[in-house]
Amino acid sequence: TLSQCREVGFLADKRRTNVAITRARRHICIIGDSTTLSHDSFLGRMSDYFQEHGDSESLVILLFD
Repeated sequence: TLSQCREVGFLADKRRTNVAITRARRHICIIGDSTTLSHDSFLGRMSDYFQEHGDSESLVILLFD
């Protein structure tokens, strides 16, 4: 959940995020603002990991390509 204050809301609960990620069998799709995610240390590291090791695309590129 993204608030006007650029906070991550319930995603800051690492247990919920862990369950969501570890239940994925073949694919995980995360849509979010990397700047906002980086404000939380855990989510920032996760975002960096997926950008380095996964198939990460900018929504702007996908919409206007």
